[in-house]
Amino acid sequence: MMKRLLLLILFLFPCFPSFAEELPIRWLEAGKENNVQIFTTVSLSFEWYLRFEQRILAQGKAAVQGKGPHDLKIKTPPLNPGIQLQTTLFANENSVYKIILASPDPFEDRKEWFDKHPIALYDPEKTTAEIFEAEEIPFKRLRSFADIEAVEQGVVIIGEATDFDREKGLAELLLQYSASGGTVLIVAPKGIFPLFPAPIHMMRFAESPKYLFPDASKREKGETLALAIVNNRLTLISGDDTRFSGYKSVDDTTIIDIQLKNNGRIIFDRAPIFTQWESQVESRWYFKSLIETLSK
Repeated sequence: MMKRLLLLILFLFPCFPSFAEELPIRWLEAGKENNVQIFTTVSLSFEWYLRFEQRILAQGKAAVQGKGPHDLKIKTPPLNPGIQLQTTLFANENSVYKIILASPDPFEDRKEWFDKHPIALYDPEKTTAEIFEAEEIPFKRLRSFADIEAVEQGVVIIGEATDFDREKGLAELLLQYSASGGTVLIVAPKGIFPLFPAPIHMMRFAESPKYLFPDASKREKGETLALAIVNNRLTLISGDDTRFSGYKSVDDTTIIDIQLKNNGRIIFDRAPIFTQWESQVESRWYFKSLIETLSK
């Protein structure tokens, strides 16, 4: 599981600093004891509290010994299913983390929610279906990618590590499906995905998919394009030789959002859906956000 370690370096003499700019973000699961990692340079005892607006949700005292990472144990209050709160963690009156406190299961009514957001999964590598089953996410399994044409509602998901070099014709079918107004999510793909001559209206690129595309730049594209894995990295390629000629790297991009002219949409998520996050609760909320965004 890809760890996104958020180490807050605190120069603790004489106190915790106050961060006027954007705070580091951590997700905590409501109703359980969570570890929040801090890094200290000296031994120190301090008081901490977790605040939502003017309300204190949790508080305590801690003592850290010497330089290095330390786990601050925070017992969070429970929340109703499907609820999240944006809170702030304070230490010695100084804000140190933005804390997203979230219920462990964002799907308040699983059957009702997934009836509104149905998923059809084509998973030739048999990786994503196992994750969905473990997470109790309902889905319709597509035995062949030809079955995609019959999907009338919801989101078509192409499972992790699908190799478009090996699945001949899949990319072309997905472009046709999206050109007719369909919505597709492609997770951690491999191989070449040609985009020409699809009627592309817009591409957006986001280094971070939180939550979803506040920092994406809009780029109009009209030339021959393809997405490919070059040196194990997803790359946007332009030129006659779609494998290597004139390629433009998008190595820092996590999400590529391709919008077609008739409201069809294909999103590439370079990282596996449920293993790119530090906590399981964040991965579940990210998945819900992704499906809701695609279903609009």
